[in-house]
Amino acid sequence: MAPDIASESKIRSLDLFGQYGRIEKVVINTNNVYNGGRGGPSYSGYITFANPRDSAKAILSVDQYMYNDRLIRASFGTSKFCQFFLSGQKCTNKDCLYLHELRSDLEAYTKEDM
Repeated sequence: MAPDIASESKIRSLDLFGQYGRIEKVVINTNNVYNGGRGGPSYSGYITFANPRDSAKAILSVDQYMYNDRLIRASFGTSKFCQFFLSGQKCTNKDCLYLHELRSDLEAYTKEDM
């Protein structure tokens, strides 16, 4: 994403991804800069919607869309479990991006399912 929209408040705005539904979590990775030479830097981001249908609407609406000379690529993400959770320990990282609870079978997919 372009630097001018690489903030949680802008991502959540109704002008951008907020129009597709309630957003639970936004993570913007500014540590890895992509395409630094052509058109300036680009960043990756991860958006978690409260409703899977809202995720699908956002993906269908923005995938392959050009914004500020940058191609937006959107897809469903995969979830990973926190190593502390998997080993039965309490995670002390308040910014941990990984799952700390089991999800129902309806929310879990294998690579074969995809």
